[in-house]
This record gives sequence, C-alpha cells and structure tokens, in this order.
Amino acid sequence: MSFTYASAKAVNYYKSSLLFLVLSVVSAAFNYAYYPVIARFLSPAEFGAVQALIVILLQVGAIFSGLNLVTIYLVNKLDASDARRAVEVLQKLTTSFFVLATLVVTILQTAVLHFLHIDNRLYIFIVALDLITTIPFIIAFGYLQARRQFVSAGTLQLLVVLVKLGSGAFLAKRWGASGALLGIAFGQVLGMFIFWAVSNFAKLTIWDHKALLGLLPPSWQELSFIRPMAKNITAVFLVNVILIIYISINIIAARHYFAAHTSGLFTGAATLANAIIFVCLPLIGVLLPHLNIKNPASSREQFAKTATMIVLVSIVSIVGLDAFASKLLQIFGNDYPSMSYLLPKLGVMMSVVAGITLSLQVSAFYAPLRTAFISVAGLVALVAAVINRHASLTSFTSTMTAVFVTILFIGVLQVIWIYSHGLKKAG
Repeated sequence: MSFTYASAKAVNYYKSSLLFLVLSVVSAAFNYAYYPVIARFLSPAEFGAVQALIVILLQVGAIFSGLNLVTIYLVNKLDASDARRAVEVLQKLTTSFFVLATLVVTILQTAVLHFLHIDNRLYIFIVALDLITTIPFIIAFGYLQARRQFVSAGTLQLLVVLVKLGSGAFLAKRWGASGALLGIAFGQVLGMFIFWAVSNFAKLTIWDHKALLGLLPPSWQELSFIRPMAKNITAVFLVNVILIIYISINIIAARHYFAAHTSGLFTGAATLANAIIFVCLPLIGVLLPHLNIKNPASSREQFAKTATMIVLVSIVSIVGLDAFASKLLQIFGNDYPSMSYLLPKLGVMMSVVAGITLSLQVSAFYAPLRTAFISVAGLVALVAAVINRHASLTSFTSTMTAVFVTILFIGVLQVIWIYSHGLKKAG
C-alpha cells in the first residue's frame, strides 16, 4: 500500500513537473525570440539600452516576483483560508511598494539614464508603463502557481509572451527602441485580457479571489493579521528579490562600465546564457509547493530529483552554447558572433546561478533569516568584486563567476544542514 502511494506521488510529481516545464519552456522560447527579433530592428547600442531598461523593469518587478515565493510559502505553512487572506494583504502591501518604486525610478530618471548612458527620457516613461501593467499578471501567475494550477499558470504565461512577441516586433520595426519597450506593456495587457475572456467563455474557475483587490492599500487591521509572520515573510521575500538581481546584474554592470556598442554585444550573449536560468526556474517552481515545511526530510527525494534535472539542463546547455556559439549569436545580427568566445563562460556562470536559485529558495522555506543573510552578504561581495575588477569582459565575467561559485558552495552547505537537521529532528 505505502509503495503504491509513494509511486503514485512520484508519478504525479513528474507529471506536474513535465507539464509546467513544457508550457514554461515554450513560453521561454517565444520570450527569448523577442530579443533577437527586436535586435534585428535596432543597433547593438540601442539593443543594449533596451535590455538594460528591461533589467531595470525586472529589478523593480522583483518586488512582485518576491511575492510569488512568499505566496507559495504561505500556502504551504497556513490553512487555505488564512493563506488566502495573508496573500491578499501582501498583494496590497506589495502593490504599494511597487507603485512607490515606480515613482522613484521615474523621479530619479536623470540618475538612472546617466548610470546606463542613455539619453532618451521617453524610455523611462515607457518602462514605468510596463511596470504598472505588470501588476495584474504577476498577481495572477503567482497565485495559480502556488495553488498548483500549473496548466492555467503556464497558459497565462504563454499567452502574454506570444502577444508581447508579436506586438514588440511590430512596434520595434515602426518606432525602434521605444516600440520595443512599448510592446511589453501591450503584451501584458492584451495577454491577460485574452486569458480572462477565454476562461469566462469556457466557464473555468481560474482563481478564487479578486486580483484587483491587490490594488487597494492594506488597512491597519489587515497589517496586524500578518504582523506575527512579518519577519519570516520579509526574509523569504528578500531572498527572491536578491536572486533576481543575481540573474540580471551582469547586463546592468556591463552597460555602466563598457562602451554602448560593446555592452550591446555583451547583452546579446548574456541574453542567450540567461536561457539556462529560465529553463530551470519552472523546475524549481514546481518543487516549491511540494516542500514539507514541518518535515524537511520528507521532501529530500523531490529536491534531489529537481537538482538532478537542473544539473542535466546546465550541462547540455553549456555544451550547446560552446558548440554553436557563433550560430546562436548570429540570430541577433552580424556583429554579435564576436562574443562567441564569451558565451560558454556566461553559460557556466548562469548554471551556477541556477544552482544558487534552487539552494537558496529551498533554504528560505526552512531557515528564512539565515538564508536572507547569505543572500545579502553574497550581493555585497558581488558588487564589491565587480567594482574592483572590470578591466575587460573576460575578467568581468570571471570575477562574477568566482563570487557566484562561493555563494553556491555556502547555499549547498545550508541545504545539507537543513536536511540533516530535519532527519535528526524527525528521528
């Protein structure tokens, strides 16, 4: 009986992983098609500027992406009613911070543009629009993922990406960099609308709360409800925000330290290498709702399966990037193959970041405060290292990789400690 039950759970785990992975990989493929497509209509310098601003979009959007991990944490830790109530309060609180961060980016546009060596203020206002239209998508996607409605979450993501690809290509061809940035907002709004319209037409229940309530500020009573959980929630949230910075800091730093044309070419190579992360993220996303917070040892096998899949994805990706570097970079334009020497190195770096993401996100469930400290310390070390060593793209990349390897080592030790501690506690 127990063997049959365990086997059924394993089969279900692989099925859910595979289904969400397929939808997410298809979405990632179309999402990455967006970048070489718009690169065809932009110069390397313009493409680098657009990508740098998209990274700014990701950094501010990390406020909401952090909510995804917190949502999964709460759904695992609390009963359904309390989890839903806590998530709704956090949505309101996060939206307030998100709007504030958008205003800060807009107000400090001169400093942002100067740091990134960009001279068109219109870009910042379009990025602000992109940020605002991100809100309903991330709220919906995070909740669907937390409730293990993987088909709905994957379908929503795919629709948004498809519309963004079409609109981004059309608008980039017509208006250049401004059109490429505007295509993101258009894709998010129209993609969400199509998803909502089709779900209503098919009479499907896709979520059991009103996402638009997240646009309202929280009341004092609502804040008092989550106050006992505030410390751990903040730590889990912070871990995910810093992980997103780890993923994209290379593009921002390259834009700041190197010439526009050079950083634009680097951005093409970095964008390809980042595909490793975005293939691995769905695997991690499926694992997290299956973790048992009260008994870490019970989810050790599932963690091992996910880790194995991430290692395999990383190895295959690095080999592919090394073997076909010039051909892959050619899809961005004729100038980009000059970065072929750097592409495998970037692949190794992003594979390490994928390992960091797995180890720290899992650790954050069981030891949120300690994991947050590791994340912050790692970010400080990374920034300090990049400031001191950026003479060339090669040394720049090697320096970041060395810091990431150190963070990964600490993260793995943290996971080993957690599972060992869990086993002793259970025994």
